[in-house]
Amino acid sequence: MVRNRAKLAYNSVAGWLEGSGPMPQGIGAVKGLDENLRLQDRAAQNLKTLRHLNGALDLETIEARPVFDGDELKDLEAEKKNRAKDIIEDFMIATNVLPQDILRPKSFVSAACRPRTKRWDRIIELAAERGSTLPKDPDSKALDQFLLSEQKADPLRFPIFL
Repeated sequence: MVRNRAKLAYNSVAGWLEGSGPMPQGIGAVKGLDENLRLQDRAAQNLKTLRHLNGALDLETIEARPVFDGDELKDLEAEKKNRAKDIIEDFMIATNVLPQDILRPKSFVSAACRPRTKRWDRIIELAAERGSTLPKDPDSKALDQFLLSEQKADPLRFPIFL
């Protein structure tokens, strides 16, 4: 059971965390919530930095948010990432990665966690078609560098890669 005492919205919390908006009213209503959210924000940013140092890919996806006028769909707007959403995302990723890191040395890693060599071989082929060379074994840092160079060379064709 979850008891929501503050009823916060991502965009207003993100504005406050980023220094571009006031503290949402619900944060001040719960003692210590402001410090807790700032701690979570710092932890999420540190987790993201650590993941990228270890070769995590930095992909930007576009999500659409429907805009309604009553019951009628009026528009679709691109949903923007922000630090409040990043807190949830980064904690979810950490929650999924930690068991892998614990189990991998003990040979308990499931098939879903093992490198997919058939897919990696295809990625190597695609990179070669574009004049790049990737290592034989899956390497997220090398893949990230390849994707970044492709995005830089052709931002219109590779717009989702940062």
